[in-house]
Amino acid sequence: MTPFRAIPYGNGYSSGQGPLECELAVGKLADALCLEFNARIVQANQGNRDGCYRSVVIECESDLGFLDGTVKWVCQSPFRPNHRRKNWFIDVSPVREFEGQSLGEPR
Repeated sequence: MTPFRAIPYGNGYSSGQGPLECELAVGKLADALCLEFNARIVQANQGNRDGCYRSVVIECESDLGFLDGTVKWVCQSPFRPNHRRKNWFIDVSPVREFEGQSLGEPR
């Protein structure tokens, strides 16, 4: 079982410095994977708002290799309602070596 990590990926930002909407996309993707693939979050770096994460490490029995790379999350920004941009990008990659600890109860 290979854990996967998802982090915000923003234009002109380092991977951990993406806009708030990318942090939301990390949270939404993590929620979707937990629901659809019975995955669990084993480590999370909380973002600036509820449901937003700078990074998460997800563990799953299913092969999530199809997610490796850049994932586009499409949604209107709930933080900037009149913002034209609707495409938010996050990086998802396998974690080869992970020795983290759960931060609270797994989701």
